[in-house]
Parts: sequence; structure tokens; C-alpha cells
Amino acid sequence: MQKQALTVVLLLNSLVMTAQSLFRVVEMPRINTGTQSISKAGPYYRIILNDTSGGGVAFYPLNFPAGFDTLGAIKELLSYKNDTRLCALGIRGYNSASSQIYTGSETDYSLQVEALFLINQLVLKKPFNYACYPVLIDRRTNKSYSIQGAAINEAYIRYEAWNSKLGKADFNARQEPDPLCGSFVDWY
Repeated sequence: MQKQALTVVLLLNSLVMTAQSLFRVVEMPRINTGTQSISKAGPYYRIILNDTSGGGVAFYPLNFPAGFDTLGAIKELLSYKNDTRLCALGIRGYNSASSQIYTGSETDYSLQVEALFLINQLVLKKPFNYACYPVLIDRRTNKSYSIQGAAINEAYIRYEAWNSKLGKADFNARQEPDPLCGSFVDWY
């Protein structure tokens, strides 16, 4: 009887460990990058790696450890769809080699946009060449979206379809790196 109880405890413990999240959301003060003024009082949040070091709190890019579960991370990040809590980082360019300047009026972006921005960092060799700013653009209207709206909804549809291909043996994310290919949405 004790042997069976120990087996059940070990099985439950292993299930809890495998179901553990790779990321967590933490509330934190707004991180002012000096590039734009702060428009709202908060609260503000960040998606960070769920490790004991608390790494990746301040700025991009996040440093993913060797052997990181990329497929599991993408699936988990896609679960932030519709999370409109504001990110602690303001909108700014992350490609220092780009001369592109953000001319939009938004200063904040949501965690759902941050999640897609993090997926780019997981998969792409040069993610900030692909998406310099954490803002999505509807090419049909030239309107930018950083909190919620049609372009973000379309981006999630495309990223989810792209993610469903990742598990297939013939799909290589590095060879087909553009989840938004064929859509009316682009990164700013």
C-alpha cells in the first residue's frame, strides 16, 4: 500500500513539473526608455521567463537558455491572445541598424503584442530586422495597432496557423520564418 501511494505521489509530482509554465507575468513599474513620454499611470506588466533568476525583466532580447522548449514556449505565448494589460516597456525601436522611425501616437503596447514579439525572438535569427517595433500595421488602412484591434486579431490567426505547421516534420521555422506571409498585417 505504501509503495502504491509513493508511486501515485511521484506520478502527480511529475505531472505538475511538466505542466509548469515557461513564462510568467509580473507587475512592475513602467520602464522609461527615454524615447517617449509615459501616457498612462499603469499598472504595467512584463512576460518574463519563469526561472529563478528572473532574467529578461528589463529589455529585449530575452536570453533563452540552451535546450529551451521552443515549441512549448510558442504554444504558451499564443495563450496570451486577448491579454490587453499594458507592457512595462514603451514602444521603441529595437533594431539599432534601422533608420525607420516610429511616427504613431501610441506609447504603449499590450501583453498580447509582447507575446508575438517574443515568438519572433524565439524563432528568428534577426528578429528585430523582421519586427523593429512592437506595433502591427494594417496595410489596407495603414493604421497601427499596439493594444487591440483587427491587425492584432489577424496576426494571432496567422501565428496560430504557422504554429500548427511547426510540429510537422517538413516545416522548418527558419526556412519559413514569416508567420504573417499572405496577410494584410505587417510589423512596424
